[in-house]
Amino acid sequence: MEARRSMATGPIVRQGRRIDWIERSSIDAASPATGRDPDRNGDRAQLADWQAKLAKKMMVAQVHRPVSLSDIAGRLGMTVNHFSKAFRSTVGVAPYHWFMQLRIAQSLELLKNEDLAISKIASDCGFVDQSHFSKAFRRLLGVSPGRWRRRFKVGMLTAGEQQLAGELRLISSVP
Repeated sequence: MEARRSMATGPIVRQGRRIDWIERSSIDAASPATGRDPDRNGDRAQLADWQAKLAKKMMVAQVHRPVSLSDIAGRLGMTVNHFSKAFRSTVGVAPYHWFMQLRIAQSLELLKNEDLAISKIASDCGFVDQSHFSKAFRRLLGVSPGRWRRRFKVGMLTAGEQQLAGELRLISSVP
């Protein structure tokens, strides 16, 4: 199907039919120079609701060990790359980041128990060691696990820490 411009600034005419500006942007984007597919119109891959729920449930089931994106993608009938892009587009974060948030959310509940060592909490939440856990925790919450535990004990968590902790708890309550 050939498209041509009737004038330099005028509408594009395809087989005698005027094309509006939305279609025109997809035709212009489909030029051989850009290599873009005109049928995609810039749409991003999305997971269906059931796919997102299944992926999250599989990650929750694997929280104590390394996540296998290839297993999850295979179960959904996708490549790992397509699954990762679709998950990010649907959920808002990459699968690995969501999985780390899930692990940190579980650790928050365990940190409330002062009898558990931080190294035990780290291994229970699937981290390789306490150092890996502490770095991930600090990166997400801005404070070390030990300091968070002490602040929680005396009721001195900042509003931001409380809000983040609440948001993380929502992640761990996957239906």
